[in-house]
Amino acid sequence: MATAKLFEQAGAKVAISGRNQKSLDDAVKELQLSIAELDTAAARTTLARVYLDQKKPDLARVELEKAVKLAPNYAEAKELLGHLEKSRATGGAS
Repeated sequence: MATAKLFEQAGAKVAISGRNQKSLDDAVKELQLSIAELDTAAARTTLARVYLDQKKPDLARVELEKAVKLAPNYAEAKELLGHLEKSRATGGAS
């Protein structure tokens, strides 16, 4: 994840692979540490995606709201947040 952090800081989109529960839990911890050092909309959006993989849409929504506050024009966060809001309005799981 340290390498992923460097890529993310450079503006690259970061994908989390190996989506078993332990790797997702590790990704959450690494992303939280990264955000503590440098809070960016991209990092929070990535964390939100991990939370969605963990079936935790409420935590994902919180991170996406923070991402949009940090960068109001960050399209990826806005789109994903819109999807979550639409899903919640229609009674979807995520």
